[in-house]
Amino acid sequence: MNSPELLVIILTTSCNLSCRYCYLDCSSSGETMAEEVLYTALSGLKEAPREVIISGGEPTLVPESLETALRLVRKRFPRVRLSLQSNGTLFDSRLVQILRKYRVGLGLSLDGPPEVNESLRGESRAVVSSLKLLSREAYPCGITITLTDKSVSFLPETVLFLAQFEAVRSLGLDLLRLAGRATREELPRPEALKKGLKGLKQALAWLKARGRSLSLREKRPRTSRSYCPAARGRSLVLTPSGEIYPCASLVGRREYLLGEAGKGLSPRRLTSSCEGCPREEDCPGRCPSRFILSPQGGALECLLRGELVSGLDAPKRYFKETVHAGQSVISL
Repeated sequence: MNSPELLVIILTTSCNLSCRYCYLDCSSSGETMAEEVLYTALSGLKEAPREVIISGGEPTLVPESLETALRLVRKRFPRVRLSLQSNGTLFDSRLVQILRKYRVGLGLSLDGPPEVNESLRGESRAVVSSLKLLSREAYPCGITITLTDKSVSFLPETVLFLAQFEAVRSLGLDLLRLAGRATREELPRPEALKKGLKGLKQALAWLKARGRSLSLREKRPRTSRSYCPAARGRSLVLTPSGEIYPCASLVGRREYLLGEAGKGLSPRRLTSSCEGCPREEDCPGRCPSRFILSPQGGALECLLRGELVSGLDAPKRYFKETVHAGQSVISL
């Protein structure tokens, strides 16, 4: 098996949440990867990937399998960039110690202030508890925000809420993918997306002026190649059954199946149809899978990148901060 730039390991399709728009349609009765499947896949890679991401489902639901996976990856590729993507509901000090032991980067999901996130994902109190724990343990994390018709309206509040947790260092914006349980009606409207991104930029600038900086994953410079390894045929996603796809968004779509662990693969580039775009020289490109799943979603991603490509605007209004019950409360 040729070595990818990015290897995503879907450790389990079991999950303790029922997110309205889960693109893998995960449930509490999913499948967990056997150690032999992962060992076979890792052994077949000729060179180390640039990055390995362990995701799910919810990988912290299977802590023994998670620790085994971390150990196998570190043993095979000691210096690889290794990270975990989690919903952040099941963290404790022991898990933090394991992540520290194996030098694991951490990404959590939160799609709005607690009351908004609760209606979209659930278990918001548990996520907040994990953020407090990570802050006490001085263990940094990034937050991924899924952009939907509801969450985009709360982007400024989400940024300001997350800024109170020292562990949070970066933000990522993940436009809804029309797969699994997601529906077209949950895609954000263009004007709402533009308004939400404007508020997000103002919130980030307001925080920066006060000494609290959060980096934005989507604000990346243009390089000679697309930011997406799948667009270069250099991304592999390993499922619990051992099947391999070019992107997690396309898992289960048999026309995109590349092969199985331990067997030959048929590499495939995913095209994003960016040729001829007037922003092509500045933009790092868009997600090809999102465009495959929905041209409307692909167009929204172009809008997102267009809004962010020119840099963060200076704030045109100020956020008034008050203190209530020992917590930061932001009023707009």
